[in-house]
Amino acid sequence: TQWRPTSRVEIGFNYFGFSLDKNRTESVIDIPEWSLNPDFLTDVSLDESGTIVNGMQFDAAASGIENDMQLPWMRGSYVREESTSDTFDLNLTYEGDYFKARFVAGNTRSEGGPKESWEAAYKSSNAGENESRIENAAQTAGWQINENDISLNIDPNTLANLLNGVGGGRDPGSSNSSFVRSELEEDYYQADFDIYTDWGILRTIKTGVKYREATLHRETGNTFFLDPNFDIAAAEASEGGITRFDSYQWNNGMPLAQDVFINEANIAGGFNIHQMPGIDWDKYRDIVTSNYVPYTRKEDNFIYDIEEQIAAFYLQGDFEFESVRGNLGVRVVRTKTMTSSTDLYTYLLDHTNDDTGEPVTGDDRFVEDYQLITQE
Repeated sequence: TQWRPTSRVEIGFNYFGFSLDKNRTESVIDIPEWSLNPDFLTDVSLDESGTIVNGMQFDAAASGIENDMQLPWMRGSYVREESTSDTFDLNLTYEGDYFKARFVAGNTRSEGGPKESWEAAYKSSNAGENESRIENAAQTAGWQINENDISLNIDPNTLANLLNGVGGGRDPGSSNSSFVRSELEEDYYQADFDIYTDWGILRTIKTGVKYREATLHRETGNTFFLDPNFDIAAAEASEGGITRFDSYQWNNGMPLAQDVFINEANIAGGFNIHQMPGIDWDKYRDIVTSNYVPYTRKEDNFIYDIEEQIAAFYLQGDFEFESVRGNLGVRVVRTKTMTSSTDLYTYLLDHTNDDTGEPVTGDDRFVEDYQLITQE
């Protein structure tokens, strides 16, 4: 927006802003490192050189009896993000007979990050479900890297078994609800002066100052889902506070695999898999939020801040001589930056008990200390 109250004065106001909402889900099938076990491994394929492994095949009964294979490891994530940005500036221009002056002041602010962030993981076997008998949803699994694509194969009965309550051990250690959010803000000011001269070849003298001050704050948080009867006030007042072990996944609150699994489709040109059990996040979230209360904890030990101040001055002369034009000037810039972040210091106290030869555990083994480190 621009307005000229007189022929010499112009006032302007600019604004730009946007808001972006983004939802995304991720489904992953893993053949993890614990699969490299002779109790499961049945075949290894090599490339033409015979030196590079390009495929493996696994069977839960490779040793002669059915073992706790746990693979494929099935996991996923669900994230709802919201980001906003707003920028505005106010400018004033005055043009006289022998000079021109322009002043600008503005502010920009943006923030964003997840409003919700979920991760969940399940194993093919019933590991962790306190069952007396081992059950694997998948009896076989394997992978193959070809020239143009990657293939993964799992027992075709895997999804049917999961939906019938076979296998699907819940993995609370890999199920979290952590997130990182950021805030960025900058103020800026600028003044420019053009002085019209007629001093020989010198036509215009330009000078001005600029100043910017910006701050970036990034923090980590965790959203725990607590039992409705959980005493939040008492837990906050305790020495350890509320921890992830108070959350639903560590208290038998994760939905059963048979209640939340669906079959995902292939990605054209991406990978080939004849069956891909994935998490139905609408069902998963409904089950958890219907039975537990969300509680978000800001992690004071995971903070990152940047502050930056920039001041600049310039002086420039524009000259003209016959068909030659140019300018000569000097610019001076001063930048001051300060960063702050939390660092973890681990002090090792002991390793082995001299009398028993057993490993030292707990606070007698090491002490951890988080400190906010600032550098300018």
